[in-house]
Amino acid sequence: MGRLAPSSPENASATDREDLSEEEIRLLIQFMSEVGAAMNGAGDATTFIRRSLHRIARAYGLRHVEVFVVPTLLLLRYGNDRSTFVDLSSNIPTDLRLDQIAALYDLVDDVEATRPPPVEGLVRLRAILRQPARFKTPARILALMLITGGIVLLLRPSWEEVALSLGLALVVGVLKEGGSRWPALWPLVPALAGLVVGSISLLAIEQGLNCRPLQVLIPPLTIFLPGAALTVSMIELANGDIVAGGSRLAYGATRLFLLVSGLVVAAGWTGIPPSTNVDSVQLTPLVPLVGLLLFSTGVFLHFSAPRGSFGWLLLVIAAAWIGQQMGSILLGPYPGGFVGGAVMIVVASLIQDRPGAPPLIVSFTPAFWLLVPGAIGLEGLTQIVGQSPESGIDEVVAMFVTMIAIALGVVFGLVISGSRRSLDPAEGMTTDR
Repeated sequence: MGRLAPSSPENASATDREDLSEEEIRLLIQFMSEVGAAMNGAGDATTFIRRSLHRIARAYGLRHVEVFVVPTLLLLRYGNDRSTFVDLSSNIPTDLRLDQIAALYDLVDDVEATRPPPVEGLVRLRAILRQPARFKTPARILALMLITGGIVLLLRPSWEEVALSLGLALVVGVLKEGGSRWPALWPLVPALAGLVVGSISLLAIEQGLNCRPLQVLIPPLTIFLPGAALTVSMIELANGDIVAGGSRLAYGATRLFLLVSGLVVAAGWTGIPPSTNVDSVQLTPLVPLVGLLLFSTGVFLHFSAPRGSFGWLLLVIAAAWIGQQMGSILLGPYPGGFVGGAVMIVVASLIQDRPGAPPLIVSFTPAFWLLVPGAIGLEGLTQIVGQSPESGIDEVVAMFVTMIAIALGVVFGLVISGSRRSLDPAEGMTTDR
């Protein structure tokens, strides 16, 4: 975290509060910088990070705070007639769990409402970031199997595909938990997971297991798919945050290519089996409900969701999936993504102030996986290097169109829900252009 550098500008406004000492202002700017970095690590859009930081500044009476945010950097500058403070932060926390994200946004709301001493906010924030996970490694691996099982049941699988996907999820869980212990190796984990999952599944199919390759490849790897990052990048680009949106889009694309590189190597070793027809599980109304329940339970356990939030998470996840399905039936697949994104945000906005309900970002983040922009892209990139390059290109185009539809749905949902996070050009924020 960067240190604050006081100076004395010749032409600064004197309209700010005079009851804050220089030391208090210094601590407040430092607190805002660390909060912004944590929100960045939570994957929030830079548009909303700037807005939250400006609201905190106004709560304390600071009117001349400039904020520059990109996914890996945050810069704050404040100046009045006495001094100027600058704080630069490139120490962005990574892999924040849902309970940490919920506590972070509760802290932001408390600070805006009660204006505690900045040092108190710093102590609370650092305690949140040090907070250990509530569930141990075996529970998180089991939870990943539940996430995979839930997604598989929504894709009309055969029983063989269900069994193989759960086995592959166990392998991915071990790789993910093991890789998280060695940060230097973590960037290689998606490629390694793609290689191992691809090799096992393609060899099993080659030996006669009656499964469709992509039906068993995608669900276990969903945990690595950057669907939320890709969609947030579309929101940032649409809002004019070109640097932030472009860098986040590049990050999401790189994650996809890392996964695909492992699958490509696996396909080169084993060959790509021909397409086959399988006997799918009968899709009664109970099967999707079981899938949504398993998926929500897995998310709750794997990401240590806040206590008492399970029912709310299930509600938002189910609303997103139902909205997408109904929109696809009535309007087509791309408008279906728009409807799913809008419904997801509206429901998450309506419940966020209920007792025990998590903040909006916590409740809608898991639902991105069910809207599946990342999965479409993985399938398309796999086909490009496989037997159907023309079809693969079509799928990649479909991924970007779906992302745009979901992003527009999210923005529309924010507007019609009256959320404080809705896009309001009257905020007077600086941009990263």
